[in-house]
Amino acid sequence: MGRGRKSNYINKLTNKDQNFLKALRNVGYLNQNHIKEHIGLTDKRVVNYERDGLIERCAYLNRETKEMEHIWRLTDKGRDLTSTQMNLDNFYKSSSARHDLGLADKYFSLSQSDRDHWLTEADLRDRLYEQIENLQEQREIARAEELREMLQERMISPPDGGCMRGEHMVTFEIITSSYGPAELAAKDEYVQEMGVQYETIKI
Repeated sequence: MGRGRKSNYINKLTNKDQNFLKALRNVGYLNQNHIKEHIGLTDKRVVNYERDGLIERCAYLNRETKEMEHIWRLTDKGRDLTSTQMNLDNFYKSSSARHDLGLADKYFSLSQSDRDHWLTEADLRDRLYEQIENLQEQREIARAEELREMLQERMISPPDGGCMRGEHMVTFEIITSSYGPAELAAKDEYVQEMGVQYETIKI
C-alpha cells in the first residue's frame, strides 16, 4: 500500500507561526517580504499552511513594479485555528489588497511591543462601545445616543488599527485615492471622541 497523505502539515504552532497568524489577523494580507524578512517563515512552511487550507495564496499586481506578486490571507479554517489556538477574535476586515499591504508595511515598521499590543479596527470599535456605555452610566444620555446614531449613520468610524503604549493609544489609517471627505471626517470624529493619537499614511 502507498503512504497516505498526512492528516495535517501544521501540528504545533511555533513562535514564528504565532507571529504569522497574529499578523494575518491584524492586517489582512501579507506579502513574501513580510513573511520571510519580518517573521522568518520558510517557503516550505508557508506551503504547508496552504496544504492544510489555513491560508490562501492570491495574485496581486504591484503598481510600483508593474509585476504580479503572491500575497496571502487567512481562510475561514485559518481564522478558526487562530481563534481556538491563540484565543484571538475581532479579525481585521480586509479593505483591498493594496490598502492592507500598506497597513502591513506600517505594522512591521513598529516595535515588537507595539505589535504585541495591536488593536484591529474591530477592537477600536469595541473601545467606542465601551465609551458609549460609560457615558450612559455617567448619565450623559444625550451624548451616548448621539454617538450611537453617528455609528449607525457611519459618521464616526475607527481607524484601521492601533496599539497601546502604556496608557496611551496610537492609531493608524491608510489613505488611498478612493477615500472621500466623509470617510476622513468619520475617522477624525473617532480620534476626537476617544482622545487618541492619530497617524495617517497615504499610499
